[in-house]
Amino acid sequence: MLKVSNIDVFHGQVQALEDVSLNVEKGELVALIGGNGAGKTTMVNTICGLHHPSKGEIVFNDIRIDQTPSHKIVGLGLVQVAEGRRLFPEMSVLENLEMGAYLMPKGRVGELRDMVYTFLPKLKERKHQLTGSLSGGEQQMVAIGRALMSDPKLLILDEPSLGLAPKLVETVFERIKEINKQGVTVLLIEQNVVNSLTLANRAYILENGNMVKTGFGKDLLKDPQVKAAYMGMD
Repeated sequence: MLKVSNIDVFHGQVQALEDVSLNVEKGELVALIGGNGAGKTTMVNTICGLHHPSKGEIVFNDIRIDQTPSHKIVGLGLVQVAEGRRLFPEMSVLENLEMGAYLMPKGRVGELRDMVYTFLPKLKERKHQLTGSLSGGEQQMVAIGRALMSDPKLLILDEPSLGLAPKLVETVFERIKEINKQGVTVLLIEQNVVNSLTLANRAYILENGNMVKTGFGKDLLKDPQVKAAYMGMD
């Protein structure tokens, strides 16, 4: 479904990604992990058209998109839940959700809203509440729900557990797992290594703009180098 091939990305004169490749197959949940400054968000923003690589190519469902504007990429069904959620705090939960459906035919909005409420039932309870008054975990659910209102073929989640209490992190990961089980392909960008590798079919590890390791999530959990570098275990 998504094929990133040997891309280089620069911020001015500084190289952020070097010869990076990544594949996501239909129906998979793939994790991209790495520490702060590894280049994860640059990778996401390049896939989504906010940056353009100076070398290499990105193909989504057989369409080359590495020089395509971001709004057209959303229209192809590749949708990002950005780091930090970026909601409209003075709007209700329902209004935030409906903002995600702006490319959808009007006749589908109700169907998509009902689907989101099935995945994330708390949002139905909170639909008339101002989004800015919600807890961090509930706001993350709104951000995920808004993205689902675009009926994504591939959902990219950038640091969905960032800043959340441990119990809320567990809830967010459970919801991501359920969304994937229902047929939505997911690319998960995370610093939470244990939860990500537990959840993922496959995973990639990015360090200093370079892809240093890839494999099945369950295998990387047992990898001594991964344990030492990301889990504080010898």
